[in-house]
Amino acid sequence: MSGYYQQRIHRALDSIAAETLQLRVSALPDRELAMALEALDSEDGRRILFLLPRAKAHRVKQEQDYLSRLRFNSSQLIAMAERLADGLEGRGSRAGGTWIAPPSGKR
Repeated sequence: MSGYYQQRIHRALDSIAAETLQLRVSALPDRELAMALEALDSEDGRRILFLLPRAKAHRVKQEQDYLSRLRFNSSQLIAMAERLADGLEGRGSRAGGTWIAPPSGKR
């Protein structure tokens, strides 16, 4: 998956001081961050996880394990990636609420 959010995140990772990025990423909810990482390329995802304190990184990985058992469509993951991009840039989120319902459908 790629898009404008990917460019914004990559640019933020390259241009903002690590200490500032760490504070901004650490302020995001674990589940939102875990979902956003699913929409990123692996290198940017690793860079973000590396910024996190050990306990937060562990919680995000636990959320990723939990979320791997759920179904999400690409628009839901992109919404969380856009929230991450907003957070890294120090902006308030333009995205809607933080609760994401898995898509309905037959199982």
